[in-house]
Amino acid sequence: MKLRFSHIVLFIFIQFIHTSLVSSVALELTADDKSVNSAVIKTVKMITPSWDRYTNEDGTGLYFDLFRKIYEPEGIQLEFIIAPWRRATHEVKSGHYDFMVNAYLTPQLSDFIYPKQPMNMSYTLALFDKNKFDWSGQKSIENKKVIWMYGYGFHKYLDVKVEWSEIGTLKQGWELLRAGRVDYFLDDSLTTDNYIKENNPDMSNIGKEVAYTIDTYPRFNNSKRSRELIKIYEKRMKTLVESGELRAIFKQWDVRLPPWLPEKV
Repeated sequence: MKLRFSHIVLFIFIQFIHTSLVSSVALELTADDKSVNSAVIKTVKMITPSWDRYTNEDGTGLYFDLFRKIYEPEGIQLEFIIAPWRRATHEVKSGHYDFMVNAYLTPQLSDFIYPKQPMNMSYTLALFDKNKFDWSGQKSIENKKVIWMYGYGFHKYLDVKVEWSEIGTLKQGWELLRAGRVDYFLDDSLTTDNYIKENNPDMSNIGKEVAYTIDTYPRFNNSKRSRELIKIYEKRMKTLVESGELRAIFKQWDVRLPPWLPEKV
C-alpha cells in the first residue's frame, strides 16, 4: 500500500512539473508573439545605391521622399546608407538593414519578402554599337553576347535566349562594349543615366533602347519585423496613391509616372 501511495505521489509531481513547463513555454511564446506584433518600431533602415533624383547622397530624392512619407507619419524615422547594389543585397539578406529599393520580385529567394504594391517601374536599356547593330526589340539580342551587372539576373525576364555573363562595374561594361568584346550591354536606366551624367562618354555611336519594363518593389529581409513594416507600407501607399501625393512626388522630381499610377485622382 505504501508503495502504491508513493507511486501516486510521484505521478502527481511529474504531472505538475510537466504542466508548469508547458504553461511556461506557452506564456513565453504568447509574450514573444505579442512583443513582435505590438512592438513600436522607432526606426527603419534603408540601404541603396546612389541614383540621381532618386537617392541622392545627401538624403534627397524621390525614393527618400517616398519612404519618409510612408513611415514618418507612423512615428518611424527613416535611416539610410548609400552602398553598391551587391552590398545592399547582402546587408538586407543578413538582417543588418530592413530593405533596399527598386528591386525585382524574386519569389524563388526565401531570404527576401516583398509587398504586393510596387513602388515604381524599371526601364532596362540595351546599349550597343549602332554601326554594327540595328534595334528591333528583344529579337535583336537573341543569341548575342550580352552582359549586365552582377546580381541583376536579366536573363530571367527576357523573352529570348542570349549568351550572357555578369560584370562587377559599370566602367568594365562600357569598356567591353567599346572594345567590341560584347554585342550588347543591358543596364537599368537609373544607373545608365547616372554613368552618362558623371562620365560624359562619347555616345555618337552608342545606341540606347528600352529592352523591357518591369515593376519594382522594396525588398525586405524575411523577418517578423519586416512583415510589420510591409503592412505599414501597403497601408500608406494606398493612401498616397488615392490622395495624389505619390503622383506629386514623381512630378516634383521630374520622373516618368509608372502606368499603374493615375495621372489624375
